[in-house]
Amino acid sequence: MSVSLVFTIIGILLGITTLIGILGNFCVFLVVFWSGSKKNQINILLVNLAISDIGMCVSCMPFAVATVIFHIQVSKVTRMPLFNK
Repeated sequence: MSVSLVFTIIGILLGITTLIGILGNFCVFLVVFWSGSKKNQINILLVNLAISDIGMCVSCMPFAVATVIFHIQVSKVTRMPLFNK
């Protein structure tokens, strides 16, 4: 299996994980605020954590995905000794 294929698969998996993280945390947010009985202190804390996790998924994960996917192109340009055969 080539190194570029491995990095592409890892990038795709990171992208899927990012989308699932955003959608799952958004669902937590919707459930707590659509249901009147769910508005207690613990669930408000969970909404706060979900919002911060959405922020991490939106601000950090795209850079991680791009770094993994485009790593081969950068390493070919800079001639990193780790990937030279």
